[in-house]
Amino acid sequence: MSPIYAEIEEQAKALPPEERARLAESLLESLAKERDPEVEAAWEREIQERIAAYRRGEEELEAEIRKLDIKERARLAKRIVETLDELSDAEIEALWVEEAERRLDELEQGVVAEIPGEDVLDRVRAAIS
Repeated sequence: MSPIYAEIEEQAKALPPEERARLAESLLESLAKERDPEVEAAWEREIQERIAAYRRGEEELEAEIRKLDIKERARLAKRIVETLDELSDAEIEALWVEEAERRLDELEQGVVAEIPGEDVLDRVRAAIS
């Protein structure tokens, strides 16, 4: 990693979350315009590393859960299931509408770029295969 990269990364981390998100989207958009095979390969490696890290974390969590006695596991399972019912269907729908409107606004303002559905599906298929 170059010193310039490290400096920019630190500056980016100091930004408020919303500005960091906009910066990330802008960087991603700039990459989408230049279909560089090296960049595509780097993204593929990143995707695979994140999936592997997720799976490792999931496995570690499962291992910790298995250490609990049956009553503790049952109590945990009950609490997890209860969290699924915290929002009503209307609340969930309202949140999805809000998210869809936010995404449409970003698209119309040019904050984000469209990614063809087939490209997205190709990336997902590659990531899970």
